[in-house]
Order: sequence, then C-alpha cells, then structure tokens
Amino acid sequence: MSQLLDKLKHNILVADGAIGTILYSEGLDTCPEAYNITHPDKVARIHRSYIDAGADIIQTNTYGANFEKLKPFGLEHKVKDIHYAAVEIAKQAANDDTFILGTVGGFRGIKQEDLELSSIQYHTEIQIETLIDAGVDGILFETYYDLEELTTIIKATKRKYDIPIIAQLTALNTNYLRNGTEINTALQQVVKSGADIVGLNCHHGPHHMQQSFSHIELPDGAYLSCYPNASLLDIENSQFKYSDNAAYFGKVAEQLINEGVRLIGGCCGTTPEHIQYIKSSVSDLKPVNQKNVIPIAKYTGHSEKPTQKQNLTSKVKHRPTIIVELDTPKHLDTDLFFRNIKKLDDAKIDAVTLADNSLATVRISNVAAASIIKQQYDIEPLVHITCRDRNLIGLQSHLLGLSLLGINEILTITGDPSKIGHLPGATNVYDVNSKGLTEIALRFNQGINTDGDALKTQTNFN
Repeated sequence: MSQLLDKLKHNILVADGAIGTILYSEGLDTCPEAYNITHPDKVARIHRSYIDAGADIIQTNTYGANFEKLKPFGLEHKVKDIHYAAVEIAKQAANDDTFILGTVGGFRGIKQEDLELSSIQYHTEIQIETLIDAGVDGILFETYYDLEELTTIIKATKRKYDIPIIAQLTALNTNYLRNGTEINTALQQVVKSGADIVGLNCHHGPHHMQQSFSHIELPDGAYLSCYPNASLLDIENSQFKYSDNAAYFGKVAEQLINEGVRLIGGCCGTTPEHIQYIKSSVSDLKPVNQKNVIPIAKYTGHSEKPTQKQNLTSKVKHRPTIIVELDTPKHLDTDLFFRNIKKLDDAKIDAVTLADNSLATVRISNVAAASIIKQQYDIEPLVHITCRDRNLIGLQSHLLGLSLLGINEILTITGDPSKIGHLPGATNVYDVNSKGLTEIALRFNQGINTDGDALKTQTNFN
C-alpha cells in the first residue's frame, strides 16, 4: 500500500486550496497552467503558502492542462511540458512529508460538450502518463460532472498503473448528478471502477457540501474526500466574488469529518487562510468508521397517470403510421403553414413533427404552433426539444409547460450548433445532450424533477 493510503488509515489529511483564484487576483492574463512555464516562481509561492498554512497534500497546477482547454491559448503542443514543469515546481516547494497529487480535470464540464469518449481518454492518458513519469504520489481526478467519463478514465488508469487514485465528482445540486443519478450511488460506482478515495469538489460551498455528505455512506474499500468552494458564487459590483468566510469554512470542516471525510481541502475561492482554519479545526480529530446516513426524501409519484388517447408509440407498434415533418415559419405570416396543416389533417395523417429552430435558425415557437394544432385539428403534434437553447432550468420549465398544454409526444434533440445558423454569435447551452434530456423526461413521468422534488402528478411524455 502507498504511504498516502497508509496515512489515511488512521489520520485526517488536509489538502491545499485554489491556485487559479490567487493567480487571477494577481492579474492573471492567460490560463493558470501556462504559469508553470512562464512564471514558475509564482506557482511555487502559492504551493509554499498552502504548506505553511498546514496542508499535508498539494496538487499540481494542471487542472485545465489538457489538449482541448489549452488549444484556445495556442498551448495544445505544450501539454507534456506544462505537466513536467508543474510536478517539478511542486517538488521544489514540498517538504519531505508533503504528498503531491497530479491533478487532472474533466473534459465534460457543466455543459455537455460533444466530445467522443475515446478522444477524451486518449488525451487524458497523456496527462496521466506524464504526471506519473514525473513522480507524483497519486492522481487527483477532480471536477468531473460526467460519471461515465470519470469511471472510464479510472479503469484505464488502473489497468496500467499501481498508484493511488482520488476521484471527485461535481454535482449541480446537493443530492443528484446532472443525469439524475444519486450522488451516493454514483460514488459507489466510482469506487467499483477502482478509485481509492472518492468524493465531491467544486460548485458548492461548505454548507451545501455538508448536506450532500449527510446522505453519503462510508464506502467499502475506499475513503471519502471533500474540496468545497469557498461559498456559492455571487456577483457584487459586476464582479464575481466568493464570501469571505474562512472561519466558517473551518467550522464546517469539523462537521464534514464527522460525516466520514478523511481528506479535506478547498476548491474555487479558497485561500491559505481557509486551509489554516481547516487545519486548526481538524488537527485533533480522528477518522470515523461508522455514521448515520440520512436517506434522501423521495417522491414515488402518483399511482395513476393522466389519461391519454392512444399514443404514437402504440400506433407504430400496431399499424403503419404516417408522420410528416413541417417546420414553423421564420416570420409571422402563418397562413401557408396552417393551410398545409389543414391538408395534412384532411389526409388523416397520424402526427406532424415540429422541429425546434432547426439548423440553428430562428422560427416561430414549435410549442405555440403545437398548441394551436392540438386545439383546432385532429393531428397529434410531435414536438422537438433541443438542448442547445435552454439550460437545465429552462428545459424543465419547458417540459412542465408542454405537459400543462397536453402535448405529450416529444423528440429530444441535442441540437445543431449555433455557428451553422444565421446567428453565429449566439451561444450554445448544452447543459445536457439528448440522452440526458430523455432521462429528465423519464423522471418527470415518475413525478419528480432532477432535484428529486415532487411534481405532484406524473407527466405522460412519449
């Protein structure tokens, strides 16, 4: 067993905090990882400040040092150089008893980027190989929003290397990942994939992290870790800001230890002051080997679903079915559109499928058109929902509205990127892809949203 894991058997270990936060506060004008080459002295000073504050563990300044994230800065050809430099800086700053973790950040962030998993694995393995060759004590996978990405990378790493793996997911709320998986269940899958230490980091401050860990079981064969943000992100005078709450951070650290956490550090917004308060709060504590887990309050939904006439899925299974796609107009002259709807109605087709701003082009809302069709014609509207134009809040609100209008036939679409349309400056959202949106709709059919809150009835989406 490695010295790091052996140390965690009977001890609480304190990790460092944010690096990027400090660099940005000092006028960073490029990506933080570039400073490993251009300003190694500044990175080393941050490492030493965390060690002086009481950190037992520091992480390399390589969170965003992958091919995709370095490309906008013209540094994609410097991936290995940046990693080797980062480890060397950390080694020079470390004490003899300081552990150094090689940090690898997830590719798929809050937004669901359409990156092939094979490509992600290829580029991530280059980072891992370089960090291990440079001599780190363990690999820290942090800020992974996508469970599939994380477990795939862990398995690939375990097949090649015998090194401690710390794997941390990031959740959009306190109980569930963005695909609806309970955090506790997700962490069990991460342990099963081969991680030695599992936990959460980023997005939430200490208070909400403590809420999350109250629902997390002590894993078999692994330890728990937690790296909260300094607080929830706020905006003050048009500037993003974290709360100045280092003392409070230290108090919650003690609660997190009581929830089973053995490795605790900080993420965005944290500073050496936060780590100093953590160290002071937990230095006399010992790891817990059992805890009371608070079950997540669940809503199982109504036993009866709203009544609905035969849906399209049933029709397709039992007889030939005719479905016609008809795009809504790009303007407000709808006479031709509804004349064509009337012709289709007279022809007794089964459904008309309505795209959602197809080809990233602005059109009349397909929901508005579907509502009129449903009221005035005997055709079932099949409404497309794209993930391009709405975040998780907007998508769920959209689904609620569709259900209220009695529009139950939907087709989830990831969506054409905005750059191919007439408004190339428009932003893409992609909080989820079509698969993720389908999972959300299925949860709505069970009577619960992505937070696990009750809808007080079930939707009937097909």
